Amino acid sequence: MTFSSSFVEAVVSQNTDQVFLFLLTLNHPDLEAPIRVVNNTENLTSNGNLYTAFPFNLVLPQDDGDTLPQVIITLSNVSLEFIDEVRGLTGALDVTLEVVLASSPDYIEMSIEGMKTYTINYDAQTFQAVCQVEDVLNMSFPNELYLPSNFPGLFK
Repeated sequence: MTFSSSFVEAVVSQNTDQVFLFLLTLNHPDLEAPIRVVNNTENLTSNGNLYTAFPFNLVLPQDDGDTLPQVIITLSNVSLEFIDEVRGLTGALDVTLEVVLASSPDYIEMSIEGMKTYTINYDAQTFQAVCQVEDVLNMSFPNELYLPSNFPGLFK
């Protein structure tokens, strides 16, 4: 991962004028277009995609090496249209979280891709999603069972 010099300088500085923004993309095959929001007071265009200003909070994963990292995303003041759209989906949402500087929104400083929503809770005021990457370390390998019903040619 390569960070821009502006990002590194802002991170290590005691004070900075740089503004760190999180770009959140929620996608699903049944959505007409991905839902893109930025935790900012103004809309932002990054790499040709418009991110709508929307208040949200993140709880980033623990780095303890023992648990599968998960991100908890809480969107505030969601509309009923948003809830109805998400409620009608079957299966998990694909989630991408990116960090940019407001001064250079086209340079992705950090990205967490390939996350899926595992639990979703919502009420009249908030929408909360717990997101994780796929647990590839605990998947069976090979993922096929070599049985006569699956591979008849092996058992002739």
